[in-house]
Amino acid sequence: MLYFLLLCFISIIFSGCGKEKTPVEPIAPIVEKPIIKVSSKAMDFGSQEREKEKSLELNVQNTGKANLEITNISITNDAEDNIFYLANKFEKITLASNGKTTIAINFQPLKIVKYTGSITIESNDTDNSTLKITCKGEGVEATLPKIEVSPLTLTFIDVLVEEPYTNSSTVSFEISNTGTAALEITSVTSSNQEVFKLDYTGGSIEIEGKKLVNVIFQPQTLGEFKADISIESNDVSKTITCIGEGVKKAEPKINVTPLELAFIDVVVVEPYSNSRQASFKISNTGTAALEITSVTSSNQELFKLDYRCIRL
Repeated sequence: MLYFLLLCFISIIFSGCGKEKTPVEPIAPIVEKPIIKVSSKAMDFGSQEREKEKSLELNVQNTGKANLEITNISITNDAEDNIFYLANKFEKITLASNGKTTIAINFQPLKIVKYTGSITIESNDTDNSTLKITCKGEGVEATLPKIEVSPLTLTFIDVLVEEPYTNSSTVSFEISNTGTAALEITSVTSSNQEVFKLDYTGGSIEIEGKKLVNVIFQPQTLGEFKADISIESNDVSKTITCIGEGVKKAEPKINVTPLELAFIDVVVVEPYSNSRQASFKISNTGTAALEITSVTSSNQELFKLDYRCIRL
């Protein structure tokens, strides 16, 4: 029995040692290659004013291990030519591993319609040698500001010119925007800033917005003054005319005519009631009210007065 078990054990060992080994397949070498990656496969330019240019950037990256060679970039427009186009002339681009570049694409609509197109990037990426990116955008009517100014003539009340010359008169005008884009006020200037001063903070006026501008008239001398207020903006220029006068202090001026009264002869008989009458006129030719405080005669017995004090 022991002999039989020994033979079986040996037989099993011998049988295991005689089994053939499985051949090992050779490991293929790793081939490094470029991989192109773009920031977007659909570029949407949105709405753009007709005949005006809009630019978007497309980022291109090489996420592979070998150099990426971009050999050509072309743009196809589905309607008119040169609606979508490269911002710069194309030259061959080489990107090392993890290298990046930016390509600027312009959109310039000529009509008020929707546009589509595509960008084709050719490279040595064997899995994506021709990469296509779609483009779309819409041409719209231009939005423009429109300046309105009211009134166009500012007339100031007379200003009294006297030391310390601080008297003034203020008149305002309004700037409004009735257009479809923001109105940028670049300057508001006075041709005579010493006499017609401006109180204005500047800035932009939104659609349907308004701003008030104060003009302060402060003359230092007597006389009439004029000035132009010029308004510059991203619309047309506007001009406002200012008129004011500096005056002296108002004063009355008495004028009496005639200065001599000649009476005709009076017959002197009892009961001594005969008389003769003559008149003179008092007028005010000044700029303030004339107060007549008294009118007296040096001989009240013979030359009596018929007069009441008044204000002229």
